[in-house]
Amino acid sequence: MLFIRRGARNVFIRSRFIPELADYLSSSMEGRVLPFNEAWTEVKELQSLLFITPPGPEKTLVADAEKIVMVPREASRVFAGFFNSGIRDLIENVQLGPGMILIRIVGDGVQLEEELKGKYGAPSMGLAEAISEGEADDTILMMTNKPLSKAVTLEELIRQPLLVREPTHQLYLDLRSQGAHLITQSLEDKQWYEMRINIYDADDHYEVHYERLQAVLSEFDIGMILGETWTRDHALALMSVLAYQVRLFTPEPPERIKRILMGLEYDLRGRRFVDMDLYYRNRKVGKNDKRVRKARTETRPEIRDELYRSLSQDTLKYLQRLEEVLGKKR
Repeated sequence: MLFIRRGARNVFIRSRFIPELADYLSSSMEGRVLPFNEAWTEVKELQSLLFITPPGPEKTLVADAEKIVMVPREASRVFAGFFNSGIRDLIENVQLGPGMILIRIVGDGVQLEEELKGKYGAPSMGLAEAISEGEADDTILMMTNKPLSKAVTLEELIRQPLLVREPTHQLYLDLRSQGAHLITQSLEDKQWYEMRINIYDADDHYEVHYERLQAVLSEFDIGMILGETWTRDHALALMSVLAYQVRLFTPEPPERIKRILMGLEYDLRGRRFVDMDLYYRNRKVGKNDKRVRKARTETRPEIRDELYRSLSQDTLKYLQRLEEVLGKKR
């Protein structure tokens, strides 16, 4: 489970030849000229956001940028390209802005925000303001409850970003050593959950259903699988059935995991083709448990549709291929 990752490096470039420089970045460095919100969402870890401004004030602000270019390269490679290509005459000045770090949390992040503010003396502010205020040896620290393996939008940030007066590499090492604490601090009851998922399929397609489950858990980066084994599930009194059991360790509450499993029990045609039962503290989590369903009238196919709408296209295609395999085996 990924708790922390670095973000882009912000770079301010002053130039009297802004259109020409933007064209070079687009044609030679795969750069894309984008609005601020879109550029921040598109840029990936260790890539670069270039804010191109005209010469002028000593301190450049995001609002001064006439072009914002997202370049899928590290800042060092961008600078090397400037000098090796002979276009350095187009550039009057280059200034490194703050680095970025994203932390994944569970909950609203209020307590964690206060702890980080106290530890680092970090003020909170809007992202554009933090980029403008920060220097090369500063770091913008952001929190989200979304998986860090995918792009995070501004709307998915929890709390306002913190401007930490620490170099990014130093802060990253410090926070990485506290990974479990960071995510646990934001949990309501300060604990992780160990659960058991029992997969039962009358047609014995356990391996395919396990792959479906694993694909969705990986998509949401939801926790760690501690082990797998065959077990007997006592579905009815005096009767047991063979089931494949997965032990899951996660900060997510049992109600959310149960909802995911309910969505996986039905195929594209709305037919139930597998049972996935969840046990927490030796108790079976039921569909009517509090916070599992949004309403008593909500059906499992509706839950499935909601689940599939939240998945990436790559995962959806993978699940579709697996379900086609299951269709052929019927």
